[in-house]
Amino acid sequence: ESLYICSRPGSVQKAQWEMLEPGQVIEARVVGHNKGGLELEVADHRAFMPMGQIGGDRVTDPSVFVGEKMKCAVVRVDRTGRGNIVLSRREVLEVERKEQAKKLRDTLAEGQTVEGTVRKIMPFGAFVDIGGVDGLVHLADLTYDRVGFGEKAVSKFVQEGQRVNVKILKLDWENDRIGLGLKQVAGDPFATAVTAITEGAEVTAKITKIAEFGAFAE
Repeated sequence: ESLYICSRPGSVQKAQWEMLEPGQVIEARVVGHNKGGLELEVADHRAFMPMGQIGGDRVTDPSVFVGEKMKCAVVRVDRTGRGNIVLSRREVLEVERKEQAKKLRDTLAEGQTVEGTVRKIMPFGAFVDIGGVDGLVHLADLTYDRVGFGEKAVSKFVQEGQRVNVKILKLDWENDRIGLGLKQVAGDPFATAVTAITEGAEVTAKITKIAEFGAFAE
């Protein structure tokens, strides 16, 4: 009918079987799952998304995505036989995170206190998402208490998915490293103790460690 098919830049295209091409960003509906990944529907055709291409954190229960519509990148289209389609959500999320990181460069600054979500717990600390980019709260900046080492030690103070306030300690955009502090927001307990505790005062304490030369009390 002499019409041109157009789309706005960055928009999600409605998938048509004849026009599907690798690299295209489309919207697909999750209709099921199996051990290997997600089963989706695109333009009345079945599609597959491997577990590693779902994106985000490590997925342990793919059933939570069933019924959802999600933006996906077309990885492969095989129009022969049963017409297999392979999709990736991870590629779309990575592009979005890079775009968000560019915007944050102009707004984030060292010394700021921001809200974030604990994304992953590691033996050496915790990664926190602060609006599209990840920063690391190292063990030394997690708490003023003795932490120890290991994921179990870190998980005593923060949990994955928890919302926390953190202080930006270091921004290194060139190496994609952001240092965050959790204890800096809570405040140094020694600074409070200076005015709250005086010599000769009677206080209630908890014994935390016994040593040959005495006992440590909190």
